[in-house]
Amino acid sequence: MDSNSKIQLTYLPISARGFPVQFCLRAADISFDDIRLPREELVSRRGPAGSSSTIPLGQLPTLEMIDGELFTQSIPISRWAAQQATSTTLYPKDLLQSLRVEEMVAVLDELWSKVPMARHFGMSNVEHLTSARTEFIKTVAPKYFAKISDRITRSGGPFILGSEPSFADVWISAFLIHLQTGLYSTPDGQITLELIEPYPLIKILFTSFLSSDLYKQFGTPN
Repeated sequence: MDSNSKIQLTYLPISARGFPVQFCLRAADISFDDIRLPREELVSRRGPAGSSSTIPLGQLPTLEMIDGELFTQSIPISRWAAQQATSTTLYPKDLLQSLRVEEMVAVLDELWSKVPMARHFGMSNVEHLTSARTEFIKTVAPKYFAKISDRITRSGGPFILGSEPSFADVWISAFLIHLQTGLYSTPDGQITLELIEPYPLIKILFTSFLSSDLYKQFGTPN
């Protein structure tokens, strides 16, 4: 894509799943307008049916092309951008390596989707939310982190494909960056970065990613 072209990325004023999209767009030198929509405005725009012409499926991010074509879903949008970041090792050309990357992104996405959110239990039902988050910490997250750790072991680390960070490491780190915000915490059910304490290889992956040249160049979260 012409680096002078402007597209529009719309997301909430947090990092979360918007971070990999922003990161990969910057890495691919794709110029974009970074639109942040307050949650209240998102609710208002999507209306009672849960969607609108500008917010399909009632959720963000969305990516609007110059010709007005609108795309949803953070993983395919970020993948599209990562595949264009040819000056980096972000997305592998080798098919087996790309399978390893895609497996880890899917594992991470499934884990992230299982985090109990306040809206799942009613904003005032703290007891049920706390119970669900305790269960997530004890029984849900470990099997996913074990799978990620196994893949790092097989590659020799510190990253999913070995010595250089990839698209998979961007997504894993996006989740861990979001844990640092404290948005998944209740008085008795803290889902924080302490979740990875039993997994030293994931801790090394994360710290290595944050200290990498790739992150320093493209990864300022906001």
